[in-house]
Amino acid sequence: MSIFLKKSLCLKFTSLVLLLMISTANANEKQNKLCIESPLKEASFFPIFKDRANQLRADYCTQKKTVFEIQDAIYTAAKNSLTGFKKLNTKDNKLFDVQALAKNLEMSSISMSGLGNFVYQDIFGSSKIDVNFDKGAAISIDKSACTTQVQRLFNKGTCITFLKEYHEIYNFAHQTLASRPATLALQELQKIESEWEQYSENGRSQMPWEMWLNYETWKSSRIAGHFTPPPKHQWILLHPNIVIENVSDAIGGEETQQALMIEVVGYNRWENDKWYQPSGISLVSLYANRSQVKDWGHGIALHFGNDLTIGYSRHDDDNGLFISVDLWKLFSDKKTTLENVRDRR
Repeated sequence: MSIFLKKSLCLKFTSLVLLLMISTANANEKQNKLCIESPLKEASFFPIFKDRANQLRADYCTQKKTVFEIQDAIYTAAKNSLTGFKKLNTKDNKLFDVQALAKNLEMSSISMSGLGNFVYQDIFGSSKIDVNFDKGAAISIDKSACTTQVQRLFNKGTCITFLKEYHEIYNFAHQTLASRPATLALQELQKIESEWEQYSENGRSQMPWEMWLNYETWKSSRIAGHFTPPPKHQWILLHPNIVIENVSDAIGGEETQQALMIEVVGYNRWENDKWYQPSGISLVSLYANRSQVKDWGHGIALHFGNDLTIGYSRHDDDNGLFISVDLWKLFSDKKTTLENVRDRR
């Protein structure tokens, strides 16, 4: 290697190190400013939300809670605070569509900073005010009617001061999550959440006892207080399925029949995306009613791409081949399965 090339590489490496040092210093400076910022003072309309936002900022700065715990707590506090909007609704005048606001908040919570901005827009010359979270659909409310309700409930303020206070508290909480260390941690959390969704979507179907077994196996490897990616594999235990089996020595047109297959025990690497490579293997027992062939047989099955199964069986001296797809997967509620896994986490 020439001296010039060595110097060039050395210079590039030094520049990279300096950039990383500057970036880290800026991140630390931003975090320090965040933690010396004065807490929120008075709150006329959302005092509980204000206290919660202050407490979570303190927890973040003193590291009493993980960023993931703070993310969940801030989202919950923001969602609970929407009851303040609901109070302005009357039987005859539904000012705020609280369900739509809650949905916008939920959608904004998957943004890269973990929580989207709250925005309200007082349109000049209009009697309406637009309210929304992040890029959710704007919800228009009547400014005058809103002010009337605010004054009726709180004996002070206007619709604008009501929304402004919520905006300040919400964004105070949002800034906690938008700090660089929190953002990086939340990006990792979103990556893990995406992996769990893939696990639910792409993995083999699981019976309740298999779900329990895989959860217990996964739980033993997780770190307390941390979100952990899904397991890289699935254990298979007493898993039933229907197969099409061909036993060439059978007679009377009974060669090819449906058969009940029980995967006694098996193993599957659900992330394998090469369809031509086996993703798993199982020891199986099969049952089919044939007149000249023993009903029960045993064999081995190979899984491909989590959905296709091909195997070999033996009924005493009679050999068989079988094929199947993961039928349970067609009828399983993947959303419910994912929620059950989330609850266990």
